[in-house]
Amino acid sequence: MRQLIAAILFVVFGAPEAQEYQTVRGDTLQNAADELRMSVEELASANPDVRLRSGETVTDGGIVTDNEVAAPLEQVAAIDLYSQPTPVPPSSNENEFTAYVTGYGSPDNDCGGRGGDCTWYDGKEGHAGGDGTYDHPIALAVGEHSGYEYGQIFYLPYLKAYVKAQDTCASCDAGKQGRIWIDAWHGQDTGPEDELYDCQSAHTGFHTVIQDPAPDHTVVVGGLFERGVCRRNYGD
Repeated sequence: MRQLIAAILFVVFGAPEAQEYQTVRGDTLQNAADELRMSVEELASANPDVRLRSGETVTDGGIVTDNEVAAPLEQVAAIDLYSQPTPVPPSSNENEFTAYVTGYGSPDNDCGGRGGDCTWYDGKEGHAGGDGTYDHPIALAVGEHSGYEYGQIFYLPYLKAYVKAQDTCASCDAGKQGRIWIDAWHGQDTGPEDELYDCQSAHTGFHTVIQDPAPDHTVVVGGLFERGVCRRNYGD
C-alpha cells in the first residue's frame, strides 16, 4: 500500500508547505511523481541530492536526505525502487590459460645427473611428490626462464590436481606452438618403465591450466601414476 504523507513545514517567514511521499514495495519514480502530481524530471529537480533507495522519502519542493546511497534519481526513473542489485561475486586472482602439459618421472628426471625424485629450481633443492591437494601439490617443472617463482601453484582441471613449481624443465623454455610448456611429476618407476611412459604420454597435450587457483577446486587425491595406475583424463 502506497503511503502519502502530507506535511506542513512551517519555516521562518512562512515557507510554503511541502508534500512528502514515502515509497513502498513495487514503486517506481513515476509512481512517486504521480503521487506528488509532478513529472519525474520535476521530482529529480526538487530532490537533487537524494539517492534512491528502499523506503526513500521524496518531496515536491525540498531535499530529504537518506542514510543509504545508491544511484542518482535521474538515472533510475523507470526502475523498481525496491529491486536489489545482482550480487557481485568475490574478486578472484585466478588466471586461466592453455598450456602444453607433459609428464616426467624418475627414469627421465635429470636433476644434475642424479635422477630419482630430486628437484632443483631457483637455487632450491628438494624432492618431487605431492598428492594433488592444495596443501600438498604435485611437483611441477617449468622453464628456467619462465618467470614463475618457486612454489607457484597451478591447478590442472583435466587431472583434478594442484601442482607446484619446484623443478626445472630443460625443454620448457622453448614453449610449444606459442604456448607455455610445463612438466608434471608422475612419480617413481614402481612398475614396468613403459607403463610410466605410457601414462606420461596419455597426459601430454594442450590443456587448461589455472594459475593462482582458489583452494576449493575438486581434487582426486594421490599421484598421477601410482602403484601402476595412471590417473584418468577428466577433460578440461
